[in-house]
Amino acid sequence: YSDFGDIKSSAIFLIIQHADDNKLRDKYLPLLENTAAQGEASKGHVALMKDRILVWENKPQLYGTQLTFDETIGGYKLFKVEDPQNLNKRRKEMDMIPINEYLKNWNITYDVPQNQDN
Repeated sequence: YSDFGDIKSSAIFLIIQHADDNKLRDKYLPLLENTAAQGEASKGHVALMKDRILVWENKPQLYGTQLTFDETIGGYKLFKVEDPQNLNKRRKEMDMIPINEYLKNWNITYDVPQNQDN
């Protein structure tokens, strides 16, 4: 990552993140995690990629970054989340804004009470 600079690193992340191949994301996630731990990549990018991998496998996501279209409501909703009461705590650890603030971009309300220590 440090060899590429911020703009190129973000572009590389976006290409991998939006690939139609979970094997590619699985391959590069450890590199992204290592560079984020060194402060050379965004923790938010790690969260996005982890969630994308989980959603691709139809598993609950950890950070609430992925949406799904719901035909019954005719709009988007948050894809299922692991341990929803601690979602904002996990998001904070990844330097991400609270879930309801994030979901305002899509006019989505998330009504799961968060633990007091979040």
